[in-house]
Amino acid sequence: MATVQFEQLTPDTQVFHVTGTIGYKEFLDIISNYGPKVTRHLIWDFNNADISALSGDEMRALASILSTKVINRTPYSKSAFVASRDLTFGMSHMYTAIVSLSGIPYLYSAFRTVEHAIKWIESETDL
Repeated sequence: MATVQFEQLTPDTQVFHVTGTIGYKEFLDIISNYGPKVTRHLIWDFNNADISALSGDEMRALASILSTKVINRTPYSKSAFVASRDLTFGMSHMYTAIVSLSGIPYLYSAFRTVEHAIKWIESETDL
């Protein structure tokens, strides 16, 4: 079971610090509970999380659901997935590809550290 700590990093940037094993249902709960609080940029910190239970079909479904649940965001806002472990980083990178193809008007990228994610969010580049 996963836990989430919500952090307001800046007025435009929120961080979801996820700890524990997170499956499809837990992702849905996070999106429902915290999605409306996201205003622009979002960092998913998976450094202490295990997302290996998610299937490819579930990742595609999450991408579709995100477009309806995270409703307060400015188009072309950035979402960063942070994972230091190889499997979680690889799955995060795969998710960025899935969501980028889904037509959601946000930019996505995966990083190994929160610091690199913040630099990307603060930069003018799409990466």
